[in-house]
Amino acid sequence: MRWWRKAPTLGALGSLSLIGLWVLVSPARAFAAPVLRVCVANIAYPPSINLDPRNPGLRERQFLEAGRAAGVSVSLNYAPIRRCHRQVQDGELDAVYMAATSESLPLYRFPLTARGDVDRALRLKEETVLLVGRSGQRLRWDGHQFSGSVRLGSRAGLRMAHEAARLRQLALADDSAADADQVLRMVAAGRYDFGLLLEVDLRTQAGTLRQLGLEVVPQPLARFDGFMVGSLRATPEQQAVLKAWWQALPQSAPPPERRSSAPRPATPP
Repeated sequence: MRWWRKAPTLGALGSLSLIGLWVLVSPARAFAAPVLRVCVANIAYPPSINLDPRNPGLRERQFLEAGRAAGVSVSLNYAPIRRCHRQVQDGELDAVYMAATSESLPLYRFPLTARGDVDRALRLKEETVLLVGRSGQRLRWDGHQFSGSVRLGSRAGLRMAHEAARLRQLALADDSAADADQVLRMVAAGRYDFGLLLEVDLRTQAGTLRQLGLEVVPQPLARFDGFMVGSLRATPEQQAVLKAWWQALPQSAPPPERRSSAPRPATPP
């Protein structure tokens, strides 16, 4: 698949000026492209995330192409999502995908507008949190509340599940499942009444849902804007590199994802 390049835009020119700042701060490294270490959760989501450096998915290519457009050398580092979160928070790596939730906003560096609000123009995508339950069970979700007390579970590291539950004045009883498949099997076994997963988690699970007698609740629990975020411990040099890359990300997005429609707020639908 041939990747594309676009003529420089105002955002790209702004990126170049930021990289120029990096060079001024570090003249000894003026001839070496600054490095941005991106942590990617080691969960495959083809065709977006393939976890294969020899055959990167659309999202992985976007990260790399944005780096080239901004004059940044992007390295992709794959790890369990909780490790990614920790390493970026500690400044060991530079960027990770994160939803703009009340838990995450104080802990990570999000792209901001001049007014100090999260810059939704630089969001990577919108995420939808869905409920999965056993077919025919009495407990129901009507889009606003459950018909009785429930035990909710999710996969490890899915902060959006915690935030979605909190927004509904609920709580997760457990988030120890390793992946979406394990969440579904724990729901089927009665460990959870409902599992909380992202829409993207369920795209390849139709066969498992049928096999286990599960169904996806049609009313979403919540929606969130997702961003590539950085560490609050980043140096001025690292911040300049991150901002340059942020500005190049929208222009490097796969064609189907280039859109001008306003994103939905991170609140229950």
